[in-house]
Amino acid sequence: MKKLIFICLVFISAKHLAQCTATITPISQSVVCAGGTVSFTAASTGSNNLNYYWYSPLNPFPAGVPIYTSTGLTSVFSGSLAPGNYTVISKNLGNTCTDSVSFMVTSLNQYPTYSMNSSTNYSVGCSPLNQTTLSIINPVSTQTPASTCSFTFLPPGFGGTLAAGPYGGSTNTITTLPGTWTVVVHDNTNFCKTILPVMVSQNTVSPNVSI
Repeated sequence: MKKLIFICLVFISAKHLAQCTATITPISQSVVCAGGTVSFTAASTGSNNLNYYWYSPLNPFPAGVPIYTSTGLTSVFSGSLAPGNYTVISKNLGNTCTDSVSFMVTSLNQYPTYSMNSSTNYSVGCSPLNQTTLSIINPVSTQTPASTCSFTFLPPGFGGTLAAGPYGGSTNTITTLPGTWTVVVHDNTNFCKTILPVMVSQNTVSPNVSI
C-alpha cells in the first residue's frame, strides 16, 4: 500500500509578523508651579511611517481626545505640563500595528484638576455646526484648604505672554476657530496653573457641484 504524505505549507504575510514597540524617554520628569517646561521623546520600532497620539490625564486614553499628534520616526512633546499619568500611542500606518507607553509628570506642588468637554466633539464644520463650546468641567483646587480658581482660553496661534493671573470666572468659550487652543486653570492662592492644549479640528467638505 502506498502512503500518501501531505505537506502543508503555511504562508504568513510579513504584514502580520510585523511588530511595533513604543518607547518613551525619559519615563518621568518633575515640574514646579514657578514655571519651566518638560520634554518627552517617543519612538517606535518597525517603520518610519508612524503616527503618534499623546493623551493627558485630564482627557485620558481611550475616551479622551489627544492633546498632540505628529508623524515620523520619533515624536517630541514638550510644554508646561501638569502632574499626572500621560499616555502616547504609536500607530504604524503601513500595517496598523499599534502600541502604547505611559509616562509620569510629578510635582510636590498642588495643581488644580479639571476635565474638558466640547459641544461638537472638538470640531467645527458648516453652519449650523460652525462653532463649538469648549467647557472646563469640575475645576478643583487640590491644596488644603481649597482655594478658588480662575480661567482663560488662549486661541490658536497665540503669540503673546500669558499673564500671571488671576483670570476670569467663565469656564466656557464659544469659538469658530479650528486649531490648538490652550486652556488654563489657575489656582488663585498658590498660583499653580494647569495648562492643557485642546485641538479643534475643521470638519468641512466642499460640495461637488456640476452644471
